[in-house]
Amino acid sequence: MKPLEGVKVADFSWFGAGPICTEHFASFGATVIRIESETRIDSLRSIAPMARGKTKYNASGYFNNFNAGKYDLTLCLNTNEGLGVARKIVEWADVFLTNITPRVTERWGLTYDKISEWNPKIIAAYQPMQGYDGPHRDFLGFGAVLTPITGYSYLSGFPNRLPVGVGTNYPDYVINPGHTMVAILAALHYRRRTGKGQHIECAQLESSVCPLAPAIFDYTANGVVQNRAGNHIAEAAPHNAFKCTPLSDGGRTLDERWIAIAAFSETEWQSLVETM
Repeated sequence: MKPLEGVKVADFSWFGAGPICTEHFASFGATVIRIESETRIDSLRSIAPMARGKTKYNASGYFNNFNAGKYDLTLCLNTNEGLGVARKIVEWADVFLTNITPRVTERWGLTYDKISEWNPKIIAAYQPMQGYDGPHRDFLGFGAVLTPITGYSYLSGFPNRLPVGVGTNYPDYVINPGHTMVAILAALHYRRRTGKGQHIECAQLESSVCPLAPAIFDYTANGVVQNRAGNHIAEAAPHNAFKCTPLSDGGRTLDERWIAIAAFSETEWQSLVETM
């Protein structure tokens, strides 16, 4: 038996941060129903890699990787009939999750004050890009937007070059799904003891900033603005990708080869010395 068997999840999210979170729930045994807007299905379905020989909506390996083990339902939430079905799903669920923009969530009537009337024990988790308050509440974006506005891009690259960023939608894959899942699990534990539901708001901007705590504290406590350091980090030495001596074959130089080396402790350093 998997640890989350019996937990029922209504997944009204799309793209990455929401579906990856609910994919973790499905992997651990929860029953997840993924709801897609009939008028605008998840655009991740159009992104490669595509399954060879397949076309249309179910060919994207990218999409399927984040939605394996779920039930899927397309629903027009701009109609009373569609909202009626959405209500039945919320009434059935233990957990509700969405990362849709606040103005759309409000238009569809899927705010916490509304769905908690349908299901008082619901654990409702919202992942707005920059929160439900303030001038940026309706800003759109993905992890690729969060990396520059939070500071990851500034800290990524070499000090003598312009920032390059982290190369992926990092907050979508790791930080925001993880923080949201931990919050939902805590709420499930609380409900088991008290019988009460929970309203969770995990603003993706605030969530994404958390792993930057060392850089933030370095500035607030020490007045130090950290800069790009290439492959170096303060906790390990050496820590880099080193170019190997080129091999030759009959006078022809083979492809360049590199080796990544990281020593985080004196024991690892001594092992490296012995190996070399």
